[in-house]
Amino acid sequence: MPAYQRMFGRVNQHFNIDSIGVTRDAIEQALLDPQTNLVSIAETLGIVTTDGERKVLEALPRGIQASLRALLADNFARVQPWEVQFVWEPAYDYRLTVHEAGPSAISDGGISVILGTRYPGDALSTLGTAS
Repeated sequence: MPAYQRMFGRVNQHFNIDSIGVTRDAIEQALLDPQTNLVSIAETLGIVTTDGERKVLEALPRGIQASLRALLADNFARVQPWEVQFVWEPAYDYRLTVHEAGPSAISDGGISVILGTRYPGDALSTLGTAS
């Protein structure tokens, strides 16, 4: 969805290897506070800039929001947090894929996060009700 592509451009600026320490200082406590939602954290960083972006982020299932918070909090607990790259892909339904590669001779390690969502206006099919 175009909103995620725009937001992830901003997200990746905050979570690259050069910026992640500053980002950790700005949001680590909010990530650990269960009363602070993901939208508030994104607004703090300037990632969410429109009402439409806020709505698509709020629409993420709770489990995916909790997974993202846990992933970032765990990464921030490292002595040196790893770079995190976010990308969006079209999907039938919401989906979250995480790839983690540890440090090597040519990399400090990194995490790739792939978020899959439907396109805007692509309604879910009606399956009826279970009896």
